Amino acid sequence: SLVDVFGHASSGRPQDHVPSGMGGAGEEMDIANKHDYLKFVVKNNGVLYEDEVIQIGCKLEARTNLARLGMFYGNKTSHPFTDFIATVSCPGVLAVQLQAQAKPMDSIVQAGTQVQQLINFVCVQEFGRMPIMQIKFGYTDRAGQTHNFDKSVYLPVFVNKFFEPTEMASEQFFTRWKALGQPSQECQKIFPAKAPMDPALVTQKLVGLGAKLLANVDPNPDNYVCAGIIHTQTQQIGTLIRLEPNKQAK
Repeated sequence: SLVDVFGHASSGRPQDHVPSGMGGAGEEMDIANKHDYLKFVVKNNGVLYEDEVIQIGCKLEARTNLARLGMFYGNKTSHPFTDFIATVSCPGVLAVQLQAQAKPMDSIVQAGTQVQQLINFVCVQEFGRMPIMQIKFGYTDRAGQTHNFDKSVYLPVFVNKFFEPTEMASEQFFTRWKALGQPSQECQKIFPAKAPMDPALVTQKLVGLGAKLLANVDPNPDNYVCAGIIHTQTQQIGTLIRLEPNKQAK
């Protein structure tokens, strides 16, 4: 959401811990990149997780309601990874809303090499939770001791990745805006910006969101408006966005 992109992140987000589906009912899976995954709302590639053992990167491509995520696993040690397994899951209701299929990969990752895994996604319905990748393997540290690696990361597949930018004139935009008056059709958030509203940076982030940033549409030149269609398998969702900076607010 725009709050995630421009506002202060709230603590205790309900999706920061999700049931693992393993062990007892109260057992939860910790997410290794839960503190910085929201940067991928407005970008499609980068490093999801990195430590002294492994670098996990990604590159996402999407078209209509389909997406392909390339995962990159880099072995930073001087010994092979053994029994390497990367498993993608869509927790809870997400399993109905988003379909995921990961291509198989070799169980050995040689020292100092990077391997790729492709994951195909189908957006079936609008969704709000995150798919999760669990990565497990054995490795040897610099002292020659063997260890087991087991971490999970959020995959950067948000519903806005299925946006199709839509060009729209001012009259058409506001006619549609006024028509979307039902409570289920609109959402408004007022939030403090976590950084100065620099026009170039705001433009960059809104373009990264996926909708079309429309020029000369809003009568207030300080406002930003966007339009787009979110493609799902079951329906196409027309979406209008207005970002209204309040320069007087502290």
